[in-house]
Amino acid sequence: MEVFKKKGGAWTEDKIRKTAVGVSEASKQAAKIVDGVDWQDVRAKVEGAASSAQESIEGAYHYTEDTFKENPKLFYTAAGVVVGAAAAPLVMPAVLGAAGFSGIGPVAGSMAAGLQSAGWAGGAGTAFSTAQSAAMGGYGVSGVTSVFTAAGAAAGGAAGAAADFVTARGKKEKSKP
Repeated sequence: MEVFKKKGGAWTEDKIRKTAVGVSEASKQAAKIVDGVDWQDVRAKVEGAASSAQESIEGAYHYTEDTFKENPKLFYTAAGVVVGAAAAPLVMPAVLGAAGFSGIGPVAGSMAAGLQSAGWAGGAGTAFSTAQSAAMGGYGVSGVTSVFTAAGAAAGGAAGAAADFVTARGKKEKSKP
């Protein structure tokens, strides 16, 4: 009996025949299952589900739009939170760099170097070591990113609320005779 070489072992003609017969039987079983399906019913159900999903999305969109029109402060604050939270991790490397934390350690003459020489560096887990770790791409990245994201969200929310206040004040002044 001829043996076919296959990566990881050898296949005999008998194994190949049995595999082909198994695939053939599985195909016949699948054909029986597919033949028994009412495809018009499946199509109608899928179209109904798609239509329902579209209506739900449109309803949510209109609800959100109406809510923000009725309460612009909510819109400005929510937009500020989202933008602040998204932008904060992007500015984190620049802020760490400006403070003197670099990928090879504190930059000479920087605030980070001053803190380190004054004994503020402490041991592992301190704010200094966590910030330095984040600048080097180590364990501090997730913690510092979380702090920056939370601070960015808070600052963005405050900026959004302030923007609403300024906008509302400007509208009141324009309406005065």
